[in-house]
Amino acid sequence: MKRQSGKIKILVVDDIALDGVGWWRNSKPFGALEKLYGQFLEIHQATENVDARILETVDVVVRFRPCSKKSLEFLEVCKEFGTKIILDIDDNLWKIPLGHPLFLDGMAFGDLLHEIYGLADRIWCSTDELRYQVGDLERCEVMQNAILPSDMPEHPAEWGRKAMWRGHEKQVADLLSRSSYDWFEANREKYQWTFAGYVPDYPFKGDVRFQAKMQPLAYFLSLKKSQTNIMWKPMTENPFNDAKSNIALLEAAMAGGVCVTNYAGRKGWETAFADFPEEAEATAQFYIAREEIEENFNLREVTERRFQSIIELVNG
Repeated sequence: MKRQSGKIKILVVDDIALDGVGWWRNSKPFGALEKLYGQFLEIHQATENVDARILETVDVVVRFRPCSKKSLEFLEVCKEFGTKIILDIDDNLWKIPLGHPLFLDGMAFGDLLHEIYGLADRIWCSTDELRYQVGDLERCEVMQNAILPSDMPEHPAEWGRKAMWRGHEKQVADLLSRSSYDWFEANREKYQWTFAGYVPDYPFKGDVRFQAKMQPLAYFLSLKKSQTNIMWKPMTENPFNDAKSNIALLEAAMAGGVCVTNYAGRKGWETAFADFPEEAEATAQFYIAREEIEENFNLREVTERRFQSIIELVNG
């Protein structure tokens, strides 16, 4: 072991610009890991430009969504130092669908992804379906996106018919499918709408607000104050989206609302609605969703599993 202080030294490596996925996979869980197990772990945040002298002292490197030649070279250096490697993914980069802005990039990933993930000692992914699609069940563990019970209000937000879609231009194909377009059009005047992070070419009418991209921490603080009743998450049905995590459902609960998605009823989306509910339905479902999240998407429990995974990897 390279430890001197007795603590396991972990280098958490992400891109410079932290996005929403980075908050869910990096900031939130590793903040909890340090808070709960800081007496055993020494955690440092870095980019791939980290000095090689630091790598010599590190026990574990955690890298998020690596898919470039630079990432491959970085991980090869980590391997040369005998550092244990955990790779963390939230999307199936091998099955990027037509219409996705990264489709052409995905075609070029090919053998590069296999080389990168071949270096991993462990692979952490966000859903069971993603684990099955990756296919390496021995090295792959599910570390679902999760929140603390205190991240959710005790009671639902006051009913104000507030609906939100939050995302990125990468979800353009989901928004501009005929079914999603028609779904919005049928409900556009029934709700006070907010589109956050990206605005599709929709026939907007009535009360609608556009919210520019925000730093993740600022977004989550505003979300909790937003009194959003419905988080809308339309998705084109394909293997890529089948493996997606239920971030929209978790964010809905954080705001005191519920999630509406055509994936309602599938694993991880059991407490979502398949169509827009009325107040009484939404109120009752919020309590059910809150209980389900506390039981199955509890950050404290997932943090304990992350810690155990690290311990087993280092001591194995």
